[in-house]
Amino acid sequence: MPTPISLMIVGLMIAIFCGILTFFIYRQQVITSKWPTVPGVITVSSKTLVFVEDSKNTRIGMAWRPLVNYSFKVNNVEYIGTEISRRVYQDKTISAPPSSGSYTDVPPTEGFLKILNRYAVGNPVTVHYNPNDPKDSLLEIDKTTTIISGSITIAGILLSLVSLLYYFFWKRP
Repeated sequence: MPTPISLMIVGLMIAIFCGILTFFIYRQQVITSKWPTVPGVITVSSKTLVFVEDSKNTRIGMAWRPLVNYSFKVNNVEYIGTEISRRVYQDKTISAPPSSGSYTDVPPTEGFLKILNRYAVGNPVTVHYNPNDPKDSLLEIDKTTTIISGSITIAGILLSLVSLLYYFFWKRP
């Protein structure tokens, strides 16, 4: 059974790691949210299957990813963008193909199809672009990743505090 001190140390390690990660993610979010915007239009909208790997780079299945291109102009120069967001949009992992077919026989989820419908060919979009390098562009400024990593940071801090309080007030040797 873990001791309160070991839980406190683990909580602090989680808080420090995720706190640093949250800082850099939030910093990137603030920078991109200040980028200028221009109107654009979706020119390609499809889905592609990609390999999904675990932490040991072992393939564990396949997943659908959106493939979106959009065109936009900055100072009368036309650009083609491919990035929806800094976050990777990916459907659920398909661990094995159906017994009677291939991975392509597994349809994407409804949530994934909503992304493709939002970015259907011909749809107008607002493009955020880097004023120093307009080829660097996004359709969405992601806030979800900041919220998730910030929440994990807070959870690590709370784990440390609860462990510390437990150690000093209830289980002190």
